[in-house]
Amino acid sequence: NFNELLYKKSNQNGFRRIAGYDDIKQILKNKFIDPLKNTTDNKYMIPNLILFYGPKGCGKSLFSKVLADEAKCNVIDIELTMDSNQDFCNLQKSIQDAYNFINLLENIQ
Repeated sequence: NFNELLYKKSNQNGFRRIAGYDDIKQILKNKFIDPLKNTTDNKYMIPNLILFYGPKGCGKSLFSKVLADEAKCNVIDIELTMDSNQDFCNLQKSIQDAYNFINLLENIQ
């Protein structure tokens, strides 16, 4: 039953939520997740940003959330449009949200 399969997938964590894309998952694991787990080895450059791009509806947001879950990191979505003024406002809001989130974490600790 399709609905049963969909329910099982949607209740998974990390990469298990997405069927297929094994080559992309492996690249992200090698380039991002493994270096995060092995921070004592200085040969890795750990990225502080990963940019997903593509047409609307291709899975960028889902993949970013799944990757963040897998790496135990945070995600900040920035909605870009064809309007540069709106893009600038969206970017400013995302930066402010990130700043507020970091301050909140520092106040908790």
